[in-house]
Amino acid sequence: MLDCRLSLYVLYTAELSEVIMLNVYQYADDTQLYLSVLSDEASVAVERLDACLVDVKAWLIASRLRLNTTKTQVMWLGSGQQLAKVDTDEVSLLASRVHVLDAA
Repeated sequence: MLDCRLSLYVLYTAELSEVIMLNVYQYADDTQLYLSVLSDEASVAVERLDACLVDVKAWLIASRLRLNTTKTQVMWLGSGQQLAKVDTDEVSLLASRVHVLDAA
């Protein structure tokens, strides 16, 4: 029965990847968004992510789903030298403050 519900959820949310204008990975009920930017473009990446999440939230509401902002996470990935150039340890997404994780 769980596999059937999961399959229905995947079918129900299949068009979500068309709304997201970033790299996306979906597994079960989890969606991960990825951006690749230079370290000095971190603020631009945050703006792009926030704009994308506004569209995602609108789609979710129209589909009678909701984004769980308490489970939303942000993580910078890169070499130690590149990460040292990014001084953003908290970002504003959908009017919520999200702390940037040090490790998964």
